[in-house]
Amino acid sequence: MNNDEMVQVRYMRKTGLPDRVTHWGSTSQQSSRYPNDESGLLSVIRPFARSLALATRSAYRSRSEGVTMKTKWIIAGLIAALVLLGAARAAAQSYNPIHWIKKGPTASEQLAANSDESKKLAALLQALLPPKTKLEDACTSFKQLNACVAALHISHNLKIKFNCLKWDVTGVQPASGNVASCSAPEGGKSLSLAKAIQTLKPQADAKAEAKNAERRAQEDIKDATS
Repeated sequence: MNNDEMVQVRYMRKTGLPDRVTHWGSTSQQSSRYPNDESGLLSVIRPFARSLALATRSAYRSRSEGVTMKTKWIIAGLIAALVLLGAARAAAQSYNPIHWIKKGPTASEQLAANSDESKKLAALLQALLPPKTKLEDACTSFKQLNACVAALHISHNLKIKFNCLKWDVTGVQPASGNVASCSAPEGGKSLSLAKAIQTLKPQADAKAEAKNAERRAQEDIKDATS
Protein backbone atom coordinates (compact mmCIF):
# COMPACT_ATOMS: atom_id res chain seq x y z
CA MET A 1 0.00 0.00 0.00
CA ASN A 2 1.58 3.23 -1.11
CA ASN A 3 1.40 6.50 0.73
CA ASP A 4 -1.66 7.74 -1.15
CA GLU A 5 -3.64 4.64 -0.27
CA MET A 6 -2.62 4.86 3.37
CA VAL A 7 -3.74 8.48 3.53
CA GLN A 8 -7.07 7.48 1.94
CA VAL A 9 -7.66 4.73 4.49
CA ARG A 10 -6.79 6.98 7.40
CA TYR A 11 -9.14 9.65 6.15
CA MET A 12 -12.00 7.22 5.59
CA ARG A 13 -11.58 5.73 9.05
CA LYS A 14 -11.49 9.18 10.57
CA THR A 15 -14.69 10.26 8.81
CA GLY A 16 -16.50 6.95 9.34
CA LEU A 17 -16.52 5.94 5.68
CA PRO A 18 -15.99 2.30 4.83
CA ASP A 19 -12.38 1.34 4.48
CA ARG A 20 -13.07 -1.44 1.98
CA VAL A 21 -12.59 0.97 -0.91
CA THR A 22 -8.96 0.77 -2.03
CA HIS A 23 -8.90 3.83 -4.21
CA TRP A 24 -10.98 6.94 -4.78
CA GLY A 25 -11.68 5.88 -8.31
CA SER A 26 -11.89 2.18 -7.61
CA THR A 27 -14.75 0.22 -9.23
CA SER A 28 -14.66 -2.58 -6.70
CA GLN A 29 -17.87 -3.55 -4.79
CA GLN A 30 -18.89 -1.00 -2.13
CA SER A 31 -20.38 -1.62 1.24
CA SER A 32 -24.08 -2.57 1.42
CA ARG A 33 -24.52 0.54 3.60
CA TYR A 34 -24.27 2.68 0.47
CA PRO A 35 -25.87 0.63 -2.32
CA ASN A 36 -25.65 1.96 -5.83
CA ASP A 37 -27.43 -0.81 -7.71
CA GLU A 38 -31.02 -0.48 -8.96
CA SER A 39 -32.55 -2.91 -6.48
CA GLY A 40 -30.94 -1.14 -3.59
CA LEU A 41 -32.13 2.24 -4.77
CA LEU A 42 -35.71 0.96 -5.13
CA SER A 43 -35.58 -0.51 -1.66
CA VAL A 44 -34.88 2.97 -0.34
CA ILE A 45 -37.39 4.81 -2.56
CA ARG A 46 -40.34 2.39 -2.23
CA PRO A 47 -41.01 2.95 1.51
CA PHE A 48 -40.79 6.71 1.01
CA ALA A 49 -43.13 6.57 -2.01
CA ARG A 50 -45.59 4.36 -0.14
CA SER A 51 -45.62 6.74 2.83
CA LEU A 52 -46.11 9.71 0.52
CA ALA A 53 -49.05 7.96 -1.23
CA LEU A 54 -50.70 7.08 2.07
CA ALA A 55 -50.27 10.61 3.34
CA THR A 56 -51.76 12.03 0.13
CA ARG A 57 -54.71 9.64 0.25
CA SER A 58 -55.32 10.43 3.93
CA ALA A 59 -55.21 14.18 3.22
CA TYR A 60 -57.66 13.82 0.32
CA ARG A 61 -59.98 11.66 2.39
CA SER A 62 -59.85 14.14 5.26
CA ARG A 63 -60.60 16.97 2.87
CA SER A 64 -63.51 15.04 1.33
CA GLU A 65 -64.90 14.16 4.74
CA GLY A 66 -64.52 17.78 5.80
CA VAL A 67 -66.48 18.98 2.77
CA THR A 68 -69.12 16.31 3.35
CA MET A 69 -69.50 17.23 7.02
CA LYS A 70 -69.66 20.91 6.13
CA THR A 71 -72.45 20.21 3.63
CA LYS A 72 -74.33 18.14 6.19
CA TRP A 73 -74.08 20.93 8.76
CA ILE A 74 -75.39 23.48 6.24
CA ILE A 75 -78.37 21.25 5.37
CA ALA A 76 -79.07 20.63 9.07
CA GLY A 77 -78.96 24.37 9.72
CA LEU A 78 -81.42 25.08 6.93
CA ILE A 79 -83.84 22.42 8.20
CA ALA A 80 -83.62 23.80 11.73
CA ALA A 81 -84.31 27.32 10.44
CA LEU A 82 -87.39 26.11 8.55
CA VAL A 83 -88.67 24.27 11.62
CA LEU A 84 -88.20 27.34 13.81
CA LEU A 85 -89.93 29.51 11.21
CA GLY A 86 -92.91 27.15 11.09
CA ALA A 87 -93.06 27.07 14.88
CA ALA A 88 -92.94 30.87 15.03
CA ARG A 89 -95.83 31.16 12.59
CA ALA A 90 -97.87 28.61 14.53
CA ALA A 91 -97.15 30.46 17.78
CA ALA A 92 -98.16 33.77 16.20
CA GLN A 93 -101.47 32.26 15.14
CA SER A 94 -102.05 30.71 18.55
CA TYR A 95 -101.53 34.10 20.22
CA ASN A 96 -104.04 35.73 17.90
CA PRO A 97 -107.15 36.39 20.06
CA ILE A 98 -109.40 35.63 17.09
CA HIS A 99 -108.28 31.99 17.21
CA TRP A 100 -109.29 31.75 20.89
CA ILE A 101 -112.92 32.44 20.10
CA LYS A 102 -114.76 29.23 19.46
CA LYS A 103 -117.16 29.64 16.58
CA GLY A 104 -120.67 28.73 17.58
CA PRO A 105 -123.36 27.15 15.43
CA THR A 106 -124.95 29.24 12.69
CA ALA A 107 -128.54 30.43 12.88
CA SER A 108 -129.72 27.58 10.66
CA GLU A 109 -127.87 25.02 12.78
CA GLN A 110 -129.39 26.39 15.97
CA LEU A 111 -132.89 26.20 14.53
CA ALA A 112 -132.35 22.68 13.20
CA ALA A 113 -130.97 21.43 16.52
CA ASN A 114 -133.96 22.67 18.55
CA SER A 115 -137.15 21.94 16.64
CA ASP A 116 -139.56 22.70 19.50
CA GLU A 117 -137.90 26.03 20.34
CA SER A 118 -137.74 26.86 16.63
CA LYS A 119 -141.49 26.43 16.29
CA LYS A 120 -142.12 28.68 19.30
CA LEU A 121 -139.74 31.32 17.96
CA ALA A 122 -141.32 31.18 14.51
CA ALA A 123 -144.73 31.76 16.08
CA LEU A 124 -143.40 34.76 18.01
CA LEU A 125 -141.86 36.27 14.88
CA GLN A 126 -144.65 35.44 12.46
CA ALA A 127 -145.67 39.08 12.13
CA LEU A 128 -142.07 40.10 11.34
CA LEU A 129 -141.35 37.51 8.66
CA PRO A 130 -141.64 38.46 4.98
CA PRO A 131 -144.70 37.01 3.23
CA LYS A 132 -144.51 33.29 2.50
CA THR A 133 -141.15 33.01 4.24
CA LYS A 134 -140.26 30.47 6.90
CA LEU A 135 -137.98 31.38 9.77
CA GLU A 136 -135.46 28.75 8.64
CA ASP A 137 -135.29 30.30 5.16
CA ALA A 138 -135.06 33.84 6.51
CA CYS A 139 -132.13 32.95 8.78
CA THR A 140 -129.94 31.23 6.19
CA SER A 141 -126.44 32.78 5.88
CA PHE A 142 -126.70 34.43 9.31
CA LYS A 143 -123.83 33.43 11.58
CA GLN A 144 -125.93 33.81 14.72
CA LEU A 145 -129.62 33.36 15.41
CA ASN A 146 -129.68 36.56 17.45
CA ALA A 147 -128.51 38.55 14.40
CA CYS A 148 -131.26 37.08 12.24
CA VAL A 149 -134.01 37.91 14.74
CA ALA A 150 -132.59 41.42 15.25
CA ALA A 151 -132.60 41.98 11.47
CA LEU A 152 -136.27 40.94 11.34
CA HIS A 153 -137.09 43.54 14.00
CA ILE A 154 -135.18 46.26 12.11
CA SER A 155 -136.85 45.38 8.82
CA HIS A 156 -140.28 45.60 10.45
CA ASN A 157 -139.65 48.73 12.53
CA LEU A 158 -137.91 50.82 9.86
CA LYS A 159 -139.74 49.43 6.84
CA ILE A 160 -136.55 48.18 5.22
CA LYS A 161 -136.72 45.27 2.78
CA PHE A 162 -135.52 42.26 4.68
CA ASN A 163 -133.57 40.78 1.75
CA CYS A 164 -131.63 44.02 1.29
CA LEU A 165 -130.81 44.19 5.01
CA LYS A 166 -129.89 40.51 5.04
CA TRP A 167 -127.52 40.97 2.09
CA ASP A 168 -125.72 43.81 3.84
CA VAL A 169 -125.47 42.07 7.20
CA THR A 170 -124.39 38.63 5.90
CA GLY A 171 -122.48 39.70 2.79
CA VAL A 172 -124.27 36.93 0.89
CA GLN A 173 -126.86 37.64 -1.79
CA PRO A 174 -130.16 35.98 -0.85
CA ALA A 175 -130.93 32.99 -3.04
CA SER A 176 -134.66 33.67 -3.02
CA GLY A 177 -136.83 36.76 -2.87
CA ASN A 178 -136.75 40.05 -4.73
CA VAL A 179 -133.33 41.72 -4.58
CA ALA A 180 -133.64 43.87 -7.71
CA SER A 181 -133.78 47.07 -5.68
CA CYS A 182 -130.96 45.97 -3.36
CA SER A 183 -127.30 46.78 -3.80
CA ALA A 184 -124.42 44.61 -2.68
CA PRO A 185 -122.44 45.81 0.32
CA GLU A 186 -119.29 47.73 -0.51
CA GLY A 187 -116.46 45.34 -1.29
CA GLY A 188 -118.80 42.39 -0.85
CA LYS A 189 -118.06 42.36 2.88
CA SER A 190 -120.67 42.02 5.58
CA LEU A 191 -121.63 45.09 7.60
CA SER A 192 -122.57 45.47 11.21
CA LEU A 193 -126.28 45.89 11.89
CA ALA A 194 -125.82 49.58 12.75
CA LYS A 195 -123.76 50.20 9.60
CA ALA A 196 -126.35 48.43 7.46
CA ILE A 197 -129.12 50.57 8.98
CA GLN A 198 -127.13 53.71 8.29
CA THR A 199 -126.65 52.63 4.66
CA LEU A 200 -130.26 51.67 3.98
CA LYS A 201 -131.97 54.24 6.25
CA PRO A 202 -129.63 57.23 6.68
CA GLN A 203 -132.18 59.30 8.61
CA ALA A 204 -132.58 56.67 11.35
CA ASP A 205 -130.61 56.57 14.59
CA ALA A 206 -128.65 53.50 13.51
CA LYS A 207 -126.89 52.78 16.81
CA ALA A 208 -130.01 53.14 18.96
CA GLU A 209 -132.12 51.08 16.56
CA ALA A 210 -129.52 48.32 16.38
CA LYS A 211 -129.18 48.18 20.17
CA ASN A 212 -132.93 48.01 20.65
CA ALA A 213 -133.36 45.29 18.01
CA GLU A 214 -130.60 43.15 19.52
CA ARG A 215 -132.22 43.44 22.97
CA ARG A 216 -135.60 42.41 21.57
CA ALA A 217 -134.01 39.47 19.77
CA GLN A 218 -132.47 38.20 23.00
CA GLU A 219 -135.85 38.43 24.72
CA ASP A 220 -137.59 36.54 21.89
CA ILE A 221 -135.08 33.70 21.95
CA LYS A 222 -135.29 33.51 25.74
CA ASP A 223 -139.07 33.33 25.59
CA ALA A 224 -138.92 30.56 22.97
CA THR A 225 -136.62 28.43 25.09
CA SER A 226 -138.43 28.91 28.41
